[in-house]
Amino acid sequence: MLSDTQLRTVYFQPSMLKGSLKADRRGRAHAISISALHRELLLRLFHNAGDNNVQTMVATLLLHTLCEAEPLPTELVLPQNAGLRRVAQQLIDRPRLNMSLTEAADLAGCSERTFSRRFAEQTGSPFRTWRQRARIVASLDLLSDGRPIKYIGSALGFSGAAGYVAAFRAVMGCSPGAFRENRDR
Repeated sequence: MLSDTQLRTVYFQPSMLKGSLKADRRGRAHAISISALHRELLLRLFHNAGDNNVQTMVATLLLHTLCEAEPLPTELVLPQNAGLRRVAQQLIDRPRLNMSLTEAADLAGCSERTFSRRFAEQTGSPFRTWRQRARIVASLDLLSDGRPIKYIGSALGFSGAAGYVAAFRAVMGCSPGAFRENRDR
């Protein structure tokens, strides 16, 4: 994360977790956009009020609401192969880079066909889809910093604000403005 972020860590006792987590999320880290309720519950947990019964109830409510929150589609699976990983890392480090399939294959040291096949096998996504998702994930920090949509689109190498908005909507399921508005609530 490049933006100004505050982090709070909450550990739940294993007995509280039984039956709370959805099966597809167990053992996996994921990001969510927290609501105003989540924010207030977290602040209450870290406020030293001293009443253990209240703290337990707040923690239980927080756990249940977090488990119901939809994860954001921000996961970027990195390839295991060193050459493919080099390409992926360059795209993460320089999201504005508009690397072609030919350039990516050359950097990875293989043919375009081999690169395409291996990249999709190891990441679960075709190269172009993965590259687009990497750009959108990189845009989240700029978006949360309040940068204008036009600036973000330009900074990340999109053809314009409309191109960025369309790509964002395809990956995140909503426009950048709606995402920002929902996050600020």
